[in-house]
Amino acid sequence: RGESPIGPPPQGPPFEPSNLAALAQGALMLAATPSGSRLLQAGIAAADREALGGFLAHLRGHVWEIAASPHGNHVLQRYIAIAPIEFASFVAQELRGQAVSAATHVTRSRILERLLEHCGQDVTAPLAEELLEHIAFLAQDPFGNFVAQRMIEHGRPELRHNAAAALAPHAAALARHKRGNNVVRTALTHCALEDQRRLAAAVAAAPGGLKALGKHIVGCYVVRQMRFAKLV
Repeated sequence: RGESPIGPPPQGPPFEPSNLAALAQGALMLAATPSGSRLLQAGIAAADREALGGFLAHLRGHVWEIAASPHGNHVLQRYIAIAPIEFASFVAQELRGQAVSAATHVTRSRILERLLEHCGQDVTAPLAEELLEHIAFLAQDPFGNFVAQRMIEHGRPELRHNAAAALAPHAAALARHKRGNNVVRTALTHCALEDQRRLAAAVAAAPGGLKALGKHIVGCYVVRQMRFAKLV
């Protein structure tokens, strides 16, 4: 899923910027419908800083529910990408204690990805701590692997170091996993050189070594990354 897919706002029913306050009043109901979601996203794009501050106030306390909505999740994603960090931080706060569950959900995982990309570790540190404890599990999950990748890509050096340390005992197996190999390659790309070497050594120590891994259907991509980074 890569970096944030936030682009130009979708086209919804026409509205005047002066009606933003009225739009915000109905945010909870609108977020649950396709047309309402598009309208809210357009409103977020049109709002100035002052209006953004309270634009999603009526969604506070409902983030878990809205994040699971096939329509509402797009509203949260756009708000996180556009609003100042201090305004969007309530989304991260409402996911605390449930980060791993959110990471393995088809749409809630996207909210975590956007938070990790746009909000910085001052806001996301509690979530990252929860995720880090289960990173080897998440690396194998259809949705959690994307969250793990964003955490490594956008984390501070200490978080990247801790992620590499948590992945190392499982690196050989993950290198051969259809999703886990992507997380290993992300770590081999973004972690500090010392941590890259640690992961590379763990991968190379598997039975058959790099020769066998190089012939594996997905493991070969890990070997390619290791060679590109001059780790072998």
